[in-house]
Amino acid sequence: MDPFAAGGKGGALGGAAADVGREVEASDLLLPGLDEALAFDELLKHIEDLRWDVVVFDTAPTGHTLRFLALPELIDAWSDRLLRLMRASGGIRSMIFGRKESDAMKDELERFRRRVLHVRRILSDPSTTRFTLVTIPERMGINETVRANEALQHHGLPVTGCVVNRVTPALDHPFLERRRAEEQGRIQELEDALGDHTPVCVPLMDTEVHGLDGLRELSQVLYGDLVAIPEGIGPHPMGDPLHHEVHRSMVVEQADAEETIQLHLPGLAREDLSLRSEEGRLLVGVNGHERHVPTSSAVKASTVVARFRGEVLHLTVPRSSATTG
Repeated sequence: MDPFAAGGKGGALGGAAADVGREVEASDLLLPGLDEALAFDELLKHIEDLRWDVVVFDTAPTGHTLRFLALPELIDAWSDRLLRLMRASGGIRSMIFGRKESDAMKDELERFRRRVLHVRRILSDPSTTRFTLVTIPERMGINETVRANEALQHHGLPVTGCVVNRVTPALDHPFLERRRAEEQGRIQELEDALGDHTPVCVPLMDTEVHGLDGLRELSQVLYGDLVAIPEGIGPHPMGDPLHHEVHRSMVVEQADAEETIQLHLPGLAREDLSLRSEEGRLLVGVNGHERHVPTSSAVKASTVVARFRGEVLHLTVPRSSATTG
């Protein structure tokens, strides 16, 4: 017997597909954009990393970026179709793989789906994510930026700023004056198209921007004077003329009887969280992926008080409850 036979009523998976109205075609089983899906997972790993308060994601050219950002909806539809097929063919899969392995496959697919949707929630939340368009003051660049803005808005992604790079400075020379006048006209067109977002212009510099000193000089133009992020969890307003609101990824407060740990976990659903300890180490799980939360002493998870409010997980660890187990 060929359990994968597609023809006739005797085909096991063919019959299972018939049970769900033959809505699942062979092409539906192909994961759309596998490279992009893995990139999404890698992006989420950086977002979940407690070492970083801010993650800068420098995207590919516009067309690739828009395909990348549309991926969660594609994966959601793909995984929904595949999960329906797996439910319909549950008996066949159990016979082939065994029930335990079959259930593990379904659970892993569901976790992958939740992680991709988690990234989508983060990217579409203006309190957490800001898309800043970057262009040059030439016709092709301006037109592409206007299209990118429209596409991002269509996908519900928060565009909150725009940078026009390499703008000709105001210098007393006929050639440069004509060049600058053309550029200013295009920048005005861009400003009209963006509506609420006034483009920030970065002048053409006499040297390439590289190294820390060059980046600090550029940051002065974009964000103003350098200031330290306050110690609280946030949000903390930062920058002018470009503006961002920044959260600390982790804040720890020490007291005599206990320590309080706050973790900023944007876009997370309560049911996707888990908490346990292992050999005195505190582990917080998000969609099946665990991270170690540093504590001042060994911890037993059963003694930790956990509350999830908004996007912040509050952990209270009594010092008297510390254990080496």
